[in-house]
Amino acid sequence: MAATVLRCWKESAALIIVRRLKPKQCYKEVAAVPPPQENTPRPPETNFQVFMAERTAVISNFPKAHVFPGGAAEEADFSAQWLDVLSMGSLKQGEDQTPEGQMVNFFKNNRRKNCVGDNNQGTPMYRRQRLPEFSAIPSEVAFRITAIREVFEEIGVLFARKAEENKTDEDKEESFMQNHDTRNGQVFRRRCIPKICHLPLDLSEFWRQSVVENPENFLFMCKELKLVPDITALSEWSNWLTPTHATSKRFDTVFYITFLDEHQHPNIRLDGMEYVDYKWLTPMEYFSQKLHIFPPQLWEIYHLNSSSWEDLHNSVTSIPYLQPKRFLPVKINCKDGVLVFLPGDYLYPEKPNEEEYEELFLPFTRDEIRSSGNFLNHLDPKENWIYRTVPLSLVGHAECLTSRL
Repeated sequence: MAATVLRCWKESAALIIVRRLKPKQCYKEVAAVPPPQENTPRPPETNFQVFMAERTAVISNFPKAHVFPGGAAEEADFSAQWLDVLSMGSLKQGEDQTPEGQMVNFFKNNRRKNCVGDNNQGTPMYRRQRLPEFSAIPSEVAFRITAIREVFEEIGVLFARKAEENKTDEDKEESFMQNHDTRNGQVFRRRCIPKICHLPLDLSEFWRQSVVENPENFLFMCKELKLVPDITALSEWSNWLTPTHATSKRFDTVFYITFLDEHQHPNIRLDGMEYVDYKWLTPMEYFSQKLHIFPPQLWEIYHLNSSSWEDLHNSVTSIPYLQPKRFLPVKINCKDGVLVFLPGDYLYPEKPNEEEYEELFLPFTRDEIRSSGNFLNHLDPKENWIYRTVPLSLVGHAECLTSRL
């Protein structure tokens, strides 16, 4: 596992799936817990749901928790053979490059230097120097393959297209957008709404089990069935590193986001090993049901609650590629409890220790910290509520998506 395992953690990828509701399905929001700021605006109704799956009680990591589907990256996700798979088929007769191939070339040529972000301080997952045998495709592409593979393994949904499919101009207009890099004149297509490949059930389950047994079989499946993972439908969203105070395994995880419209109905089939149930709920419904949700999922659900499907979708796709910065929660003891601080809070350590846990203490109560008038961005485990008074553009979310919670 030289490709994705570091001394203190493993690399992984997860996928946030946002599904638009039909107008008659929109739900009125009911806040079970009053927000920290009484004047916090909330949309009158929510027209989208977010997918989360419930983990089994016997699993070692986050038992009984509701999580976004995803998992550890594998060496096979970095295989040079993916270059042939991603170049299969064409968008339009006469074109010599697929959208997936354009994405590969874009990241190869830019290596993050021209992507959105400040001072090139994005996630180390993308900047890490890997061995030559794991460097044929950019990390931005490999981790997208990880997310798609894990979603297929865990919930039976395959985000992929058939290589021989030729898109019509109408389909192209609906599913792709043209992005221009004005610094070098490059143009690349990007999918915003994914293709869902509906294989026959017996065939899907055969390959699914094969991939579970050996992740490299995902590559072989795509070759055999002539399928192209729909990597261009996944947009970068955020990057979280498991905190040092965690007793379980640690992961450096990049979160992607993808959007389903109201006509797409994925057939969810849980793997029966990691998950026992799943839910499509609005963000506020996740809170009102008081489900077991850990950061970062809790923070991301709060964040998603500020937008409609259209606003969220348009904001994400208005930026070619985000450069997420790593989010490392830091636990600090205070006079009357424990708080978990996130970047942007005025008490967040300037240089937190990423590898070893350090006992930290603040000589204040939780209320004293919140009444300080300074920027807040921390989680109170006792109340299961995030206190945030500053919109953060420094963490890999588009600035236009941030809002007060």
